[in-house]
This record gives sequence, structure tokens and C-alpha cells, in this order.
Amino acid sequence: MKMRTAIALLVDNELANRMAAYTLRCRNYGFDLRVLRLPAHVSLKQPFIVNDFECFERYFDEFSRHIEPQQLRFKGFTFWGNAEQGVVVAYVEASPRLRQLHGQLNAELEQSFGGTQADFDGDAYEFHLTVAIGGFHPDMLPQLNADIATWKLDEVTESSSLAMFIYEESPHPDPLLGVREYGTYKVLPLQQKSVRS
Repeated sequence: MKMRTAIALLVDNELANRMAAYTLRCRNYGFDLRVLRLPAHVSLKQPFIVNDFECFERYFDEFSRHIEPQQLRFKGFTFWGNAEQGVVVAYVEASPRLRQLHGQLNAELEQSFGGTQADFDGDAYEFHLTVAIGGFHPDMLPQLNADIATWKLDEVTESSSLAMFIYEESPHPDPLLGVREYGTYKVLPLQQKSVRS
């Protein structure tokens, strides 16, 4: 089976609930609610094509068994995009351990499966939690940026679950996601003792 997949750390329910409230705020600027289709998360590896899904699933299971719960330090919000499509995100500080996990995934997946490059992979990858994504009212972009600057999020939380998301390829792709359907395929606990990064 060939499809896109992604690997992400899930945030705790209390923070996820608060982030959903920001998604609702973003409706005031024209964003839709599609981001709520997936649980609130911080991607370690954004969507990439995997040609052997069954083998990849075994890799994911093994990877999760060797990862400890991860500390996530949130540092405010920002907008990425242009006047047609955009993303509102909550920044996550790139700790050395998050960088190491991202690099490990890139190296191991490329070696085992080949052609697993995802957008924005590499040393400059910006860890984040997506609050809203897609089209919006472009005339409201100045107000959106002004409002985002007043939203406060300066806290540390711990992720204790790793998720695998799947994305079905579409003959009529979405401009941002390039897929027809997507969802959560598997969630596994991170069980090793927490290590501060």
C-alpha cells in the first residue's frame, strides 16, 4: 500500500482543549475547522510518501518503544503563508532532543525506505502545533497578525504519546495538504522514564 504518513507527538488533553479554542478564534478570519480532524500534535516528521506501509508500521512500533516522553516548551504564536493560504501555529522550542529525534527519523527512514523527504526537513525545521490551516480572508491578514501578537502561550508540557497519521493521495489535491482524506491511524505510549532535554 502506498500513501503518505507522518509521525507526531500528541499534546495532553488540557492543552489540546485550549488550542481548539484558538482554532475557533481563527474562524473569525475565514479559516475552517479542518485542523480539528487530527488531535493536537507536534510533528517530528511531516507527511511523506511510504511505499511499503506494512514495513513502515513495524518501524513506527519499534521507534516508539525506544522514545521517552518528550518535554515541549511553547513560545507564542505566529502566521506563515501568503494572502491566499496560510497557517497559524504555536511555536515549540527546538530542544536538542527534538532535533536529534527529527534527524534520526530522517536518516533511518531514508535508509530503510528511500524517498522519504518531507517538506521543511532538516536542521532548520521549525517545531510547531498547527492551530489553523488553509484559506482565509486576505483583507483580514493585518488584523490577524495584530491579534496573534497578543495571544500568550509560554509554558512547558510533556508529551507521552506518539501518533502515526495517514494521508490518502488525491487526483485533485488540496493546495496545502495534497490529499483527499487523512486521519489518525495509530497512537502508542512513550513508556521510558522521562529524560529532561
